Amino acid sequence: MINVGRRASALPPALLNEFRAAFEGAGVSVEIVECHDPGDCPDLLRRAEAEGFDTLFIGGGDGTIHSVLNVMTPGAFTLGVVPMGTVNAFARSFGIPLRPMAAVKVLLNDSQVVAMDVGRVNDRQFLCFASVGFDAAVVHDVALGKVKKLLGRLAFSFCTLRAVGRRARLVQFKVEGAGFEQQKGHSLVLSNVKNYAGVNLFSRARPDSGDMEMVVFGPKGLMPLARWAAVSMSRSGEAPTIAVKQFCVTGERLLIVQLDGEPVTLEHSERLEFETLPGAVRVLLPRAKR
Repeated sequence: MINVGRRASALPPALLNEFRAAFEGAGVSVEIVECHDPGDCPDLLRRAEAEGFDTLFIGGGDGTIHSVLNVMTPGAFTLGVVPMGTVNAFARSFGIPLRPMAAVKVLLNDSQVVAMDVGRVNDRQFLCFASVGFDAAVVHDVALGKVKKLLGRLAFSFCTLRAVGRRARLVQFKVEGAGFEQQKGHSLVLSNVKNYAGVNLFSRARPDSGDMEMVVFGPKGLMPLARWAAVSMSRSGEAPTIAVKQFCVTGERLLIVQLDGEPVTLEHSERLEFETLPGAVRVLLPRAKR
């Protein structure tokens, strides 16, 4: 299934023919479907499940993975990710080639099935990462208008600078959970993969560890967030993170959330219940790239 709903133009027929030839050459029965509207996704997945398909290759970005994860029957498919999105943090984290045809060949011929952890917050699941506060507000801003289509990955940098200029939406909250002391802050990032926003900021993250890596910023100002990014990207040190399985975030008022790079609106978001679901989804990953 290929998400073409946000693309500026349709996929070239030659590329689709190359995809089909790669699968057939590997002796795999395949049906390629272009998804133009996320609302069509549930029906497409139900049909694929009814017809006996057991592996779903997703052509899209992290947000497309997120959409599929939240509508597919748990355990129905093994997921193969073909990066065709804006940032492609999932692919970057696991060494999946960023060129779509190269990714298909690796996943068909040199991959292994890994039972990967899934995150859940309130009633919504995520596979790669989540954030609350400043970073989530930037993602919501990127989703508005045409800035993402015009600037691609640079849209996040543009909206970050704009948000800093107006000190966007710093809602104070507290974080409580087993295994760590209560923390207070205005922003939080939680990750199940190494790559975040196109950069490897979570070097300790493992897809099947049974927990996720968290960092909390605050309680005031944006400087802690800037320091974390600088240290994480340098080779001289590693920013501290906390391994967490289950915790709660309670805000002074409604909190802004993004999941897998997608802006989401959750009911009763002044209280967010996070948990890790160990090994909840099967994914194809290149060998020795976990």
